[in-house]
Amino acid sequence: MQIKNKSQVFNFYNTNGRRSDFINALTIYMKILNEDFEKGEHVWQSFPNSLGCFHFYQKVLEMSKGTFNKHDHYDFIMKKLKDDRYSEAFYSLNQEELDKIDDEDLEKFKEKLDSDVEARSRHYTSSLVKVGFVDSNRRISPAGKTFIGDTKPVFDDFEKILPIDEVNLSLLRQALKIRIYNKEYTSYYSPTALLIYILIKNKKADVKEVFELLNSLSPYYPVDLKELDEIVKNNSIRKFMLNYEKNFTPVDINSLKISKLKEKEFYSIFRSRKSNKNKKIHFEFYVALLDFVTDENTKTYNKLEGIFNDKNKKYVLNKTFGESKNFLDFKGKNYKEFLKNNENNILLEEKNFNENFYLNYLFTKRRKNIKENSDTLRRLLRATGIFEMKNNVIVLASRDLWKEYLKDIDFSELIFNKGTKTKGKFYEENSSSPFFTVNTLSDILDISREKVKETIENIKEKYGVDSIYSLKECIENSNNEEFKKFIEEKFSLNKVADILSMFEGRNNDKEIQKRVGIKETSIPTIYEYLIGIAWYHLSDEDYDVFSSFNLTMNADFYPETHAGGGSGDIVINYKKHILMLEVTLMNKNAQKRGEWEPVLRHATNLTIEKNPNKVRTLFIADELDENTINIWRAVASVPMKSTSGKDEYAESVVIMPLSTSELINFMKKGVKVSDIYDEIDNSFDKLPNDFNMGWREKIITSL
Repeated sequence: MQIKNKSQVFNFYNTNGRRSDFINALTIYMKILNEDFEKGEHVWQSFPNSLGCFHFYQKVLEMSKGTFNKHDHYDFIMKKLKDDRYSEAFYSLNQEELDKIDDEDLEKFKEKLDSDVEARSRHYTSSLVKVGFVDSNRRISPAGKTFIGDTKPVFDDFEKILPIDEVNLSLLRQALKIRIYNKEYTSYYSPTALLIYILIKNKKADVKEVFELLNSLSPYYPVDLKELDEIVKNNSIRKFMLNYEKNFTPVDINSLKISKLKEKEFYSIFRSRKSNKNKKIHFEFYVALLDFVTDENTKTYNKLEGIFNDKNKKYVLNKTFGESKNFLDFKGKNYKEFLKNNENNILLEEKNFNENFYLNYLFTKRRKNIKENSDTLRRLLRATGIFEMKNNVIVLASRDLWKEYLKDIDFSELIFNKGTKTKGKFYEENSSSPFFTVNTLSDILDISREKVKETIENIKEKYGVDSIYSLKECIENSNNEEFKKFIEEKFSLNKVADILSMFEGRNNDKEIQKRVGIKETSIPTIYEYLIGIAWYHLSDEDYDVFSSFNLTMNADFYPETHAGGGSGDIVINYKKHILMLEVTLMNKNAQKRGEWEPVLRHATNLTIEKNPNKVRTLFIADELDENTINIWRAVASVPMKSTSGKDEYAESVVIMPLSTSELINFMKKGVKVSDIYDEIDNSFDKLPNDFNMGWREKIITSL
């Protein structure tokens, strides 16, 4: 990712592309590109060369309901396309005919199409380019194929023991490959490598501060790693960042060495596009604060406090210096208590007062941009599954494993590094570069196979096991126990039942996200997650709860993104039988189009794969279509052939439809899973299984 000027803050979204559900957005955009563009249905170009960008925007609106509620520009275009003159010229890609239309809105139509709709498609997908999932022409890269599950990643031995799934791993690999380049491509900075370094050196760090630190750093101004380690250890990130801001000041710091700026001097340095009234408030505050700092007494304090007693002045100053929050605490009874309450505030230091005041002023403006972009970086790294973020504290999950694995790594070469323009441009722009291809963690970090083998042997010794399989099993068991503990603490049976009752009608989406505790995750993903937890509460037989979910979770056990289409949503491997839960929030009509084929395919293939163990599938939806109910019943009487390339059949595929309200009722009544199985088996076992496979051939031959 290139930043073209020294003060620019790196970002994963272009203008008009930012949204809070970053990982969900990546999933949606990749799905559209994979289904509609990779197969040649559309080409990634703009009108009049193609309707690709227009189509992409349409699909984004369709698949992101609740995210982009206001789209007047698109509504205007669709209104004009009801006019036959517009629709015929537009859909036939005839620019010449479009230009002939005699309509005062023609130029407006063309402008909105180009700058509002098609440009937004480019903005939205820029994030995919920046993480290496697509190239600049929006063709899905090999790395992107692993993210969407089209290709299976090859794991190295260290990756095999990490308690993360394929999506987590795909994001982790790409995050480690992201480089923030300068304009010339001759130096770069790796924020992910820096975060791992910080958490290897420190058991924990402040989430908010550390991500603002990661986003504030620049390849133009490298920092010594030992210094960064010290500022984290000493909780002085904020102070460091203020000092780091000197690199981006448009004013010569030496010009601030004078003791007190005159009003004219002040305005020439503290430039603002805001009103003159605000500028005068800034200067009034500057004078009062400097007077107090140089002569701490009741009189100078009262003058300073008086400014903040004015609601308008307080609002202006908090916005300018505190990001709309109180940056000075006036709760004390006198100036001595004020000093005590604000003892760590750099604005109250007499030494270098002008410099600190100016840096605070500048940094607050820049910090808003840093905060917005650091939030996106946080979401990306949280979804890798290796960073735990709770109560504003971040730790490296499985830290002992990482410490052993990275003990010989020279982080100075990973975090801030130099290179040639040719190599930098190739890395960022060439689709065959390592950034877009599939690489293991050991490839990315340049760790040899011998070193990985040595690492695994040391970890096996620490865990007291003799094989990598046993090691993986040991780590997974530990992870599963932690997950079950998490469920018991955060999601009681009654809480899950209450939240599940809120999905009907889709009118409570924001409240559901709030109660679950993850506002950026899509509602269908949360629904699937809660159904899996509900089943844990109903179960009277032990199983690996964490591994049963085919959705991506972060290291805090919250869901990030929905399961791919390759297998069932939740697959529970009991000791002697298997249960698959296929979960959907699609309405009755959509179920026919979107669920019949994949559910039947998953259930059939799993039944064949797990034979002779018994396999049952529950199809769980908020509402059920009657035809769907009866089709699932009929399927149990018909032999079904594998779709995985095997010439094998399942004699009976059991798919039991169940509504959310019925599941909630089971939970409230205390019905156990064994009772549900008994009733399903009693019913399905009575179905005839003497289906005549030659029925069709008999008809044909008789004719």
